[in-house]
Amino acid sequence: FTGASISTCTGTLLSPYVVLTAAHCVKPANQPVVLPSQVAFNLNNNAWGSPNEDREIERIVVHPNFQGYVGGAAYDTALLLLAEPAQIAGGYPRVYRGNAAGDPLVTTSTGMTLIGYGMDETNAGSGVKRFGANFVDFYDDACLPQSGCSTPILANSHAYFDTSPTNQLACPGDSGGPSIFTGAGGQKLIFGTASLIFSSSQTLICSASTNNAHLRMDLVAPWIEAQQALLEDDL
Repeated sequence: FTGASISTCTGTLLSPYVVLTAAHCVKPANQPVVLPSQVAFNLNNNAWGSPNEDREIERIVVHPNFQGYVGGAAYDTALLLLAEPAQIAGGYPRVYRGNAAGDPLVTTSTGMTLIGYGMDETNAGSGVKRFGANFVDFYDDACLPQSGCSTPILANSHAYFDTSPTNQLACPGDSGGPSIFTGAGGQKLIFGTASLIFSSSQTLICSASTNNAHLRMDLVAPWIEAQQALLEDDL
């Protein structure tokens, strides 16, 4: 983000023009959605071989039910429409629709890859693409009293990942980054996106005490896919 301050989040290309990220990355607490001119999508050289290649943002769409952390970070999802395409080899992942919609059943033994450009476990090194191997530990809402939340608005909205391997966690700066696994036919599926990443004292650190909650994509997949289609229709 540019403007009065610079901060980092992570996003995933769903197509050459559409990026999936977390709503709180583009809609700070008690503030309106940031302007597209305040955001740039960087194609990091660790991913595509094009160092510091930025794409301007044409439009930002935030889930209408997102109420910030006061709302338990439910519906913490947003889409960015790029002004120019970003081509990648090997195809684009799609969001996980859930077992009821025909996607594989996710259990605590399903291996996930967490991806992000944030800090590492030493709370340094932001801006480098990192991968962590992890698995879902449990499901719960993300309504934490220290965030001002008293009543969850969406039960079991988040998947919490195992925090014992501190070098395999999502860290500050990884917000919006995907947890991915491989489905049928080798299709990469985005199971969740990093949503709640701070310690019980709300300190932005990366440690075993850090909440590692990813918003479940199966709960918001219909909205994401409908909005993606609308954005691409406007091209």
